Amino acid sequence: EEIDFDYTVMFDMALRYLDVKSLMPFSDWLRYPITTIPVVRGCNYNCSGCGGSATAFKDFAHRQKPAFRSPRRLVAEISEIGKYINAPVFILGDINQNGREYVEEFFGQAAGLPSGIQIFFEFFQPPENWFFDRAHSIFKNVLYEISPDTHDSSIREAMGKPRFSNQQLMECIKYALGKGAVRFDLYFMTGLPGQDKQSVLDTVDFCQDIYQHLNWDPRFMPFISPMAPFMDPGSRAFAQPHKFGYSLTRTTLAQHVEAITQPSWKYILNYRSQAISNDDLVQSTYQAALGLNLLKGRAGSISSHVMEENERRIEKAMEVMGQIDAAMGMEDEEAREVCLDKLKQASDSYSMSTVCEKKELEFPLFNRGFNWFRIISKVLFKK
Repeated sequence: EEIDFDYTVMFDMALRYLDVKSLMPFSDWLRYPITTIPVVRGCNYNCSGCGGSATAFKDFAHRQKPAFRSPRRLVAEISEIGKYINAPVFILGDINQNGREYVEEFFGQAAGLPSGIQIFFEFFQPPENWFFDRAHSIFKNVLYEISPDTHDSSIREAMGKPRFSNQQLMECIKYALGKGAVRFDLYFMTGLPGQDKQSVLDTVDFCQDIYQHLNWDPRFMPFISPMAPFMDPGSRAFAQPHKFGYSLTRTTLAQHVEAITQPSWKYILNYRSQAISNDDLVQSTYQAALGLNLLKGRAGSISSHVMEENERRIEKAMEVMGQIDAAMGMEDEEAREVCLDKLKQASDSYSMSTVCEKKELEFPLFNRGFNWFRIISKVLFKK
């Protein structure tokens, strides 16, 4: 509760050292200045590959249970950020973890915020309908996201994720959109415990079922990506890889640092799954991404131009991956390095937005920017 996430410190540092670039959380932040409000230290859940799970916090931070910041403090920070940055606010961590009374207190405090604020919530499991009723009564521009990781409930159970059915998930999305949500994002992952190639590909059919259930509502946006670059050190799966069907290929800090220099994400991974080869993991991830891209294009979730560009980029990435594989198989080390150097530019150009256009992940609103007068005044006249 005593921790203060004060963005004005960043403004002060930028002006004091005339250096904005090194303070930006990611390269395009000035164009898309999304902000975050952390809700909690710790977690109630124990997802196998997560370095922020309950077990990881217990083992490395001796935390026995999550500590939640007060709703009053959360709302105060949202209000303070809005004075200086007109941008989406991401509520970081599932606010529902602390029970309905806590969430109701948050909504009660948030009723005093401008209704047009751009805000989005993440969930670890589908919330009950009352959550969307309350959010709709307070916020005009609200987005939701949830990461089921897979459509296969048996894999979710093996991972230790919260238990919920696919029907619950679909009904949750439908209700939220019916309550005026600007968008509902769904995140899937490849390389999960026991997940084979067919299971990855079946993600596309599952998302098609959701689109059909929603009458092809374009506000639904599914995404898929590999568990990359690493399985989290500190996670249960990293500590006990064989229990979850993995073998680790890198365990030390030096090995992980060296891995980042590899020519593609296939060679960066610090694990191998017993359920799928790395070759099949790569191919099925790209194939599933192509399938989701077509679904989003059909629904109008993305434009036909973006859909076509995504398809071109994914296919090119698959082609470059094949060339990298061929180069990595060269016995002549010097010739291999020469070939990889030639491929580096092509590999880098397709690494930023491969399985989807990066801008698809952004909050689909405008009115983004900085109140420079207030920022400068705050820094110059702190007292």
